[in-house]
Amino acid sequence: MNDPSTPSTAACGLFRPGHSVHWIQARLTRQDPRPHTTVEVLGVTGRVITLGTQRGTINVLNHDPARLSTIVDRHGAAGVLVGRHVLRLGGGFLISVSDDIDAGLGECTSRPSSSDRT
Repeated sequence: MNDPSTPSTAACGLFRPGHSVHWIQARLTRQDPRPHTTVEVLGVTGRVITLGTQRGTINVLNHDPARLSTIVDRHGAAGVLVGRHVLRLGGGFLISVSDDIDAGLGECTSRPSSSDRT
């Protein structure tokens, strides 16, 4: 279960690799036929996350490295990379990652608040 004291992704309205995981994407990660790679978070430098695998290291991007670091500190560095864009960590957390280091992430957009939808 997600720890309510862990920072939320509620401020980001983008559902692209490296930003927020959409609820449908989250649900489908358990059924994803693509390879699941066991990983360990080795380090975070800026928005770049270095993951260790049996074959070496991979670098991916995430828009909120502070949140990822908090999750790793509380629940450990072991995880599973589902396909290329979802990192499943301890505590039930899913982190969206981008493997396109050269393209970067761009800035987050705000999600509309409930008062904006009236």
